[in-house]
Amino acid sequence: EEIRVLKRLKHPNIINLLDSSVKSPVHYVMDLMTHGNLLVYLRKHRSPVLPPQQLFDIAIQVIRALVYLQGDKTVHRYVIVIIMVMAKNVLVTLEDGELKCRLSGFCKARKAKESKPYAMPLRFLAPESLVAQWYSAKSDMWSFGVFLYELFTCGAVPYQEFNCMSTDDLLFRNMPLEKTPTCPDWMFQLIQKCRAYHNVDRPTLEDILQVLETQ
Repeated sequence: EEIRVLKRLKHPNIINLLDSSVKSPVHYVMDLMTHGNLLVYLRKHRSPVLPPQQLFDIAIQVIRALVYLQGDKTVHRYVIVIIMVMAKNVLVTLEDGELKCRLSGFCKARKAKESKPYAMPLRFLAPESLVAQWYSAKSDMWSFGVFLYELFTCGAVPYQEFNCMSTDDLLFRNMPLEKTPTCPDWMFQLIQKCRAYHNVDRPTLEDILQVLETQ
């Protein structure tokens, strides 16, 4: 399903499918992203850290990809696209001297009628997704909040003080994210809003975009 989804997606901040074959063995050719995934890139630039304006730009590029995905009814008519917005699913490259980001990780795409469960990264799932496998624009905001945490902490592991987490831990202990010196106070507050337990209390992508574009 990942290949079928990618064939329909055309956006500058989403990984581009150049060629593919669904015959066994399945293979496909993607954009060459010279700097690999964002998580590795962030950890390579912990000293000195990336300038705030570059981090804002990365976040804005990812938001634009998500806005496109949420509005693409053609794709969602055929498949359920569950995007885990996490740094390792964002690929980066240099174009004309500027860092360009493209969202990947479409292996979570599945047929709309399919109900078979599959493994998901607990650290990035909203409470309603953990309990009822309910995914929406608001659950995207939860995972985007955790992504912002990765971004502004130079690739820190969310909830890294907890090695063995269960669904119950995440749901009922309301585990906080640990603030680091590299994360500005206002950004940490924004992250907390994205992680509001009740999905109606979370901001929209447009809300976040407006905040970042004024920084």
